Amino acid sequence: HKLKHIINDLEALKNPLLPTPSLRQFQGEQGVRDMLATQISQSSVENETLHIICNQPFLGSFQDHFKEISKQYIDQNFSVKVLLQTTEEDPIFIKIRNFEVKATNQKYVFAAGMDVIGDFVGYWTEVDSLVGQLMENQQIARLQAAMFEQVWNSIA
Repeated sequence: HKLKHIINDLEALKNPLLPTPSLRQFQGEQGVRDMLATQISQSSVENETLHIICNQPFLGSFQDHFKEISKQYIDQNFSVKVLLQTTEEDPIFIKIRNFEVKATNQKYVFAAGMDVIGDFVGYWTEVDSLVGQLMENQQIARLQAAMFEQVWNSIA
């Protein structure tokens, strides 16, 4: 009986139920733009939201890019939501058509950032230079999007 459990465990390792996430790395500002383009081009943008958590310097560098993305897909019910760290006492809300920003002094945003769309999660950090990592995994992307929405909805 014990041998049967060991065989089942070995077979489970051989044929995992969940796919292994694919990881790709991107370098520099253009690399992160390419990472975002990859996520969007390989996702169904209809009725989809690009969730972004970032700091002020990152948004300053990429805000026009995010606005252009939101404008390009507005007819497909696509939206962009940005959660931003601020030092202001009261939350700040900005909405321009399908592009929304919520800024809060709550400690959700660090020196790294994240975005989620479809089955993709992108992470980036700028310690010595801007580096992005793109992960493709439906379960992890759904979890990250749900966590983003929980934080987004908690800011009033």
